[in-house]
Amino acid sequence: MGAGCLAMPMLASGPNFIFSSISLILVAIFSYILASVSLEIFLLYKNNINTSTIVKHNFGGTGVVVSGLINGALMYALLSVYMTGGADLLNKTVFPLVSIHSSDQLSLVIFLVIFIPIFFKGAYWVLKSNKVIFYIKLSSFLIAVVSGLSFLSHDLVNLALEQLRYLPRALPIFLGALWFHFIIPVVAKLNNYNRDTCRKIFRVGLILPVILYILWVGIMLSLIPRSGVGNTFFSLLSKKESVGMMISYAMTNNTHIPNVMRLSLNVFSNIALLTSFLTVGLSTYDYVRDAFRIKQTRRGIFNNLLITMLPPAIFALFFPNGFVFILQQAIILLMLTNIIIICCLIKEHAKLEQKPSKALLYSLLVILAGLIIIQLLDNANLLPSYGIS
Repeated sequence: MGAGCLAMPMLASGPNFIFSSISLILVAIFSYILASVSLEIFLLYKNNINTSTIVKHNFGGTGVVVSGLINGALMYALLSVYMTGGADLLNKTVFPLVSIHSSDQLSLVIFLVIFIPIFFKGAYWVLKSNKVIFYIKLSSFLIAVVSGLSFLSHDLVNLALEQLRYLPRALPIFLGALWFHFIIPVVAKLNNYNRDTCRKIFRVGLILPVILYILWVGIMLSLIPRSGVGNTFFSLLSKKESVGMMISYAMTNNTHIPNVMRLSLNVFSNIALLTSFLTVGLSTYDYVRDAFRIKQTRRGIFNNLLITMLPPAIFALFFPNGFVFILQQAIILLMLTNIIIICCLIKEHAKLEQKPSKALLYSLLVILAGLIIIQLLDNANLLPSYGIS
């Protein structure tokens, strides 16, 4: 339940509430199947081994280079997205409360200075911090939802078949918000490679966000009009505005929002990005440690963290307003990394303790390839895009 949630209403405004909600449920089912299947390769290779080692065993040095470039680009892209989004939200929702005016670049530096030190304490403290922050996020979200029930619009249940044409553009973002493959090896390791425990975590980790995502989309589509002039989703998309501006629109359009809801929306939007940053940061740190065989001495931890955080931070400095665009491109890399894992599963099928059917594995490959094609078509402006000519 993280940063993908923030971009979701912007992409869901095209297909609107009903079509988006049905799609989110279907995507969650697909994500659970994909997670359960992917888990098997990490159960086969236990003992602190990550994706790069698995790929090397299956596809040699060339496979490691290709996989490393894809995984590295994905994780760096996501970290850059979360850094950019975190700085943007600080600038548009937090700093105005204390009358601070800051550039996007300075906001990014402040975001990094506040939160990167958590990583120096290691995975345990990142996970403990994330757990505490999760409960803050959940509480603030539930307060915002309960407060926002009176704002829900009757228009949400209106169906217009012509809106369905905007759904393909939203699907990759929906999957990106409900897929967490890069944390699977960490989850498996922390739970002693217990299959049932990991699958239970996957179920809870998908069911809860799906419910909350649907509520989030409904509230935001009620607070901000879908079409028309002024502060609308059509305007947001046509001007390629940020998620921070979306939250600002919700506040500006509804001056009678209770203060508790206003505060909760601000807290939730910022905390959602922070939890994504911590989770992906931990996963990237672990991947870098495995890929470069970095010993976890004091100097090793510093070098590990430098390699993890410096490249995405530099990118975020140069593209401070690229949240949705970078997130969309990261989805392509996300699909490619999943394809690599499925290929490893097919190649090692005979060795797996629990063997998914090969028909299922090939079906997953086809779906993932289809989602990549959808995003590439969107990049080429060949998909119907609400608010974008």
